[in-house]
Amino acid sequence: MTLGPLEFDVIQFHGDRFTGEILPELEALRAQKIIRLVDLVFVRKDADGGVSAMEATDLTGRDAEKYGSIAKEMLGLLASEDIEQAAQDLPPNSAAAIVLFEHTWRMGLRDAIGRAGGSLVTQGLVGPDVMEEVAADLAATR
Repeated sequence: MTLGPLEFDVIQFHGDRFTGEILPELEALRAQKIIRLVDLVFVRKDADGGVSAMEATDLTGRDAEKYGSIAKEMLGLLASEDIEQAAQDLPPNSAAAIVLFEHTWRMGLRDAIGRAGGSLVTQGLVGPDVMEEVAADLAATR
């Protein structure tokens, strides 16, 4: 199996709860074949700093029904070390979703680069703090 570029996101939620409000957007991106969800883990950090985690594929009841359509394609590539590292930055009494997704839209571009004799030298994402600065700068110039 060939994978496109993978991105690892940790999404912290205020308070110790998940509302499911991002699920429709994830499903829309999947339906458009922009991304493929490779792994999804829900993490909670209690008041004492204890961490619990659950893979989307291990959900039961209503949660399993809600996330069932995306859980079917999970590859489970996140290791316990990945989850522990992501949880370190979470404050007590918080929740987070760790999402590992494949940029399927990039696969055609990757193949075209290879056919053209090119190779990707480096790649990266602009961090949220820099994006906030850029947004503020753009807003100020408008």
